[in-house]
Amino acid sequence: MQSNKIFIERLKGKAIYEACFKVHKPDQYPYTDANDFFQHYWNKFEIHKIRYKKKEGKTINNSVPGIAFETIIGFILDYEKIKIHSMDENVEGVWKVKPDFTIRDERKNIFISCKTSLRERWKQADWESIRYKKEYPDAKCFVITNHEQEARKRSEDLNELDIDKIFYAGSNEINDFIKQLK
Repeated sequence: MQSNKIFIERLKGKAIYEACFKVHKPDQYPYTDANDFFQHYWNKFEIHKIRYKKKEGKTINNSVPGIAFETIIGFILDYEKIKIHSMDENVEGVWKVKPDFTIRDERKNIFISCKTSLRERWKQADWESIRYKKEYPDAKCFVITNHEQEARKRSEDLNELDIDKIFYAGSNEINDFIKQLK
């Protein structure tokens, strides 16, 4: 692990890492595959949400699940030795596009959008894919989501979108996602 040290350190600096994940030591997990890791840490996050509501008397802020989701995906990329090129950064030459992750080397250029749900967010992911592919026509644009029904529904529309593939993280599809990145 730690081929992406700078990015892992940034993930560890997020409030949700401190509040939820740090105690469970994701960088010391007996990693077997992406599906196992995701299921384990998403479950930890779901328990954290319940405890937060009991303690604070209110639900967790709407942005926190997305940050938790991105954190888990970042650790998976590191365990899988997939070199992150950028994380939550504006892409030079691509107006208003800030992918969750990019994977770029001499063989591939992959744009990754992490969405806990796709209700309306798939539109943002598609718009960003359009913009990104305008600058990088050879790029693959993937969405990984944690909402099975929405993933299935939007996957039916891929021939009309610039998104290349939508993966459901809460299943073995996350392992297929990793294969696509390698």
